[in-house]
Formats: sequence, structure tokens, C-alpha cells
Amino acid sequence: MNWGSTKSVDWRGLAAGVLGVTGGTALLGWMLNSRRRGGLVRGVNYHATPEVDRDNFRSHIHYYRRSFTILGATELTAFLEGALTLDRPGLVVTFDDGFRSNYAVAADVLDEFGVKGFFFIPADFIQCAERPDAAKEFVARQLGWGSASESWCDEDCMPMAWDDVRDLVRRGHSIGCHTMTHRALGEHEDGQTLYREVVEAKLVIERSLGTTVAAFCWPHGSLSSHSKAAFDLVRRHYSYAFTTFAAPLFVGSSPHAIDRSPVEASMRLPRVRCAVQGVTELWLGSQRRRFEALIEMQTLASTDP
Repeated sequence: MNWGSTKSVDWRGLAAGVLGVTGGTALLGWMLNSRRRGGLVRGVNYHATPEVDRDNFRSHIHYYRRSFTILGATELTAFLEGALTLDRPGLVVTFDDGFRSNYAVAADVLDEFGVKGFFFIPADFIQCAERPDAAKEFVARQLGWGSASESWCDEDCMPMAWDDVRDLVRRGHSIGCHTMTHRALGEHEDGQTLYREVVEAKLVIERSLGTTVAAFCWPHGSLSSHSKAAFDLVRRHYSYAFTTFAAPLFVGSSPHAIDRSPVEASMRLPRVRCAVQGVTELWLGSQRRRFEALIEMQTLASTDP
């Protein structure tokens, strides 16, 4: 299954290829990842990483290792606190949705390169590990892939089991919460629903793993899937939160606004280079500024006497 592929023309892929051939990607990277901006860390987020894309995904990790300092949870904390100085841009590599291919393929490749990743799981999806029909329905309804899932085999839809997740922890990778059901946390959701998705999901994962879950990952990439009430819950119950607005992270940046650029294991390397060199930062600027305004408003409210 070639995740992230589409029958329409891949205009972004074509544009990335042109930028790569003409030197545009390298030039933008030189400007946007320059040390003149101070030490910075970028993030990428993947979804499923099927076996068919293993070699392509390996080329991504090989490129990241050559061009960035890849940070695990300990190094990311040290960077944010100003205790880690980077001599080149940093990068965090993350995986959303909890597909078993993240365990069987992505983690295997990361271990091959000595890289630590962040894996964000929807608690209810992991509960479907022994039920292929339930897993397929969760993928179609909750993860947003819709009727396209009719053509998938069971393995394409399967989540990690709790034993897989525990093994990732044992191997030094980080596990975060990606809500209970991958539900959008927009302004229309009531308090009870938000509490279940943000807080109860955290408790389920912690009980299953026997360890603290410090990181949260917002589901969906649009600004409308965020809200002030949800952000307040996230801020109070997690040390870190990840989203997908592509901005770099600097020393002293909010740990509840760790932005990433969306990529997929099936993408060709020129498009991945565009993402980590900062091109995605440019076209997501408007949404990011509105999210930052929401964060600033909520943070100020939390510090009022």
C-alpha cells in the first residue's frame, strides 16, 4: 500500500523537484536554517510506514542523519531549556496514529541508524490490535481515510499492540498521546468530550505502559481542530505538545507548540528536503500565526491572578 499517494498530479512533488534541481531548496535551507536565526530544531511527522516504502523511508533517515542532529526526548528537553548547544539544525522524527507498520518498519530503520523517534498513539486504536474489522473501521471513520480503506488489506489497517508499544519504550523511543479516538478538538466540542480525548486517553496509555506520558499530539492538521479549551487541558496535563504548522523551535519556545512538517514514507527525497529545509514553514505561516495567538491568549489567561 503506497500511503500518501494520489491519483492526481503531485504538484508539490514536481515543485520540490524543480527547487532541488535549480538549487532553490539549498538556498532556502541556507536562509531558513541559518545559525543567524539562532540554534533551531525542526520536526517531521509520518503516518503509516508500510514495508513497500522501507527503502524509501531509509533514504529519508540517511539524509536526516547527514544534515541534522536528530534529537530524542532527553535532548529536546535540554535544547528547550538552553542546556544543549547545536552546531547544526536539530530534527525530531515523529509518527502519528499508531499503525503497526511504525513498529515493524519505521522503528526497525530508526534502530539501524541509532535514531530515537516519537510515536503518538490514539488509545482506542491500539485496543483494536486483535480485531481487524474494528481496526479497519477505525481507520476509515476516525483517521479520515474514508472509503479508500475498502481496498486495503487487514495489515494496512492494523495498529500496534500494547506489547509493541511497550517494546518501543524499552528500546528508548518516546510514546505520546494522540487522543482517545483521533477526534478533532475544535470549539464545537463539549468539556466532557475534550476531557476524555485529552486526559482519559493519557491515563489509559499510562496504565497500559506503566510509565508517564508527557507528550500530546493534536489530531488533524487544520486550525479548526484546535480550541482554547482543549489547549488549556493539554497545557495542564502534558509537558509537551506537537502540532503540524512547520515552524522551527528555538531555545525558550513554548513546549506546547512544537511544530512539525508533514511528510510520508512514500515521498521522494526532494519533497522531504523541502519540508525540513523550511519551505513548508513559508506556506503554513498564516495558520501558524493564528495558532500562536491562541496559545499566547491562553497562556496569559493562565497566569492572571
